[in-house]
Amino acid sequence: MTEETFKLKLTKKEALVLDNGRFKGMLDLINSIEKRIEKKKEEGKELDLQTLVGEFAIHKVKAKQLYNKSAKALMQFKEEE
Repeated sequence: MTEETFKLKLTKKEALVLDNGRFKGMLDLINSIEKRIEKKKEEGKELDLQTLVGEFAIHKVKAKQLYNKSAKALMQFKEEE
C-alpha cells in the first residue's frame, strides 16, 4: 500500500476539530477491540497474546485502507480547488 500525502493550511480551530476527531477515533478503535475480546471471552475462547495482537492487526489493516481512501479523496478535492 502506498500512502498519499498533501499539504493543507488549517486554522487553529480546524486543527483542534481534527485533533478531537483523531482522539475520538482512537477511543472508537479501542472500544471496538475491547468488544471483540469480551465477545470471545463470553464464548469461552482462551485469550492469548497472539489473539490480542491479531485483533490489533485486523484493525490496523482496515484503518490503513480507510486512511488511503480518504487521503486520495482529499487530494482530488484539493486539485479541484
